Amino acid sequence: MTASLILGVNHVSFTVTDLDGPIAFFRDGLGFGLTSRMGRPADLAEALTGIPGADVEIAFLQGPGLVLELIRFLAPGGAPAGLPAANHPAAAHVALETASLAQVLQLAQAHGLRQVGAVVRVTTGPNRGRRLVYLQHPAGVGLELISDEDSD
Repeated sequence: MTASLILGVNHVSFTVTDLDGPIAFFRDGLGFGLTSRMGRPADLAEALTGIPGADVEIAFLQGPGLVLELIRFLAPGGAPAGLPAANHPAAAHVALETASLAQVLQLAQAHGLRQVGAVVRVTTGPNRGRRLVYLQHPAGVGLELISDEDSD
């Protein structure tokens, strides 16, 4: 077996249409710490993304076992607003463990996230017996909540 060349995960990133809403949800709702919010030099953003004229503002939030990066392109404009459905190849989400699914769902809805489908109990695989639900923030963040709770 070959040793892994990967040392670990540095962060998970979402490109969003707005930083304020997702920051408020993760910081004020879930207790993540905002560790950085700033622009990047245009030449660096353009070179890294390969997008001519790229101008970005980036926020980093620290949660339990997770660093979350939110990127907002100030220029050039991206694709029209709208989130990909879960079956779209560009769809992504971060799955968060919670001790209180109902409480986090209530906080999420208060911060503008919508529940995509039903809360389900998994019957097979590594999350068997656990309750899951998908959420989306209108700015472009997809979430999955996972809980061991027995009831709503």
